[in-house]
Amino acid sequence: MTLSGRYAGKYTQFDADNISSDNTAHALYARGLYDISERWDVGLQAGTYWNKQADDMSYMLGAEVGYSPMTNLWLSLGYNFMGFEDEDIAYDDSTMEGAYFRLRFKFDEDLFKRDDPRKNQRLTTHSTL
Repeated sequence: MTLSGRYAGKYTQFDADNISSDNTAHALYARGLYDISERWDVGLQAGTYWNKQADDMSYMLGAEVGYSPMTNLWLSLGYNFMGFEDEDIAYDDSTMEGAYFRLRFKFDEDLFKRDDPRKNQRLTTHSTL
């Protein structure tokens, strides 16, 4: 089980042509992943976004499933039933309403040693889909 969270906030101030305004916005969200097996995981995410000047409060709720076709590579497909978007603090597709695709890849010193059973443990185990 993996739990993660994010918080982001911004303060903006605008002064021009005798017009002055300021604003604060915040995004807070959490994500939980559960490993079903070595290759499969499922996840849930939830969050909220609020913008003072717009008097706006939005929520996010979604689920995803992930698959690892090879060591250090994860492909995930998810869907948010509700979502939010702010180009500065909630800018990725995984917070907006609707479907999204996530690709994660771990780059490290063993990247080019995937045929070595000492580095790639999946070569020594006989896991199934």
